[in-house]
Amino acid sequence: MKRMRTIMNKIHRIVVFVILVLLATTVSSNGQIQSPSEARLAQILKRFPQADINKDGKLTAKEFEAARKQFRQSAQGKARPAAAPKTTPAVDPGWEKDKFPPHAVSLKTPEEIMAISKRGAAGRTYAEA
Repeated sequence: MKRMRTIMNKIHRIVVFVILVLLATTVSSNGQIQSPSEARLAQILKRFPQADINKDGKLTAKEFEAARKQFRQSAQGKARPAAAPKTTPAVDPGWEKDKFPPHAVSLKTPEEIMAISKRGAAGRTYAEA
């Protein structure tokens, strides 16, 4: 029984130690801001050449941070782009008249409408579909 407690105490200590080490490494890695690698800085310079403040062709971590800070400040003032202006649909002036024109389908007899539909004049017909 005593031997079992000793083993359990050792396991408990090891588990606590491992948890503390994991917590310590997590906190320290989150507390640091990692600067981009040289390769990443070269990619950023290709995409944003204006970030190279001294125009030496090489982007440093300080130049990158300054450009990022400037970009964030300029982006804060800009909200979503404005919506497209509202447009008024163009209405045929014939709608203002008292009568439809004589060629309007609504004035035709059912037989004439069926003939127009089968003929397929000026538009899609559903008789063939």
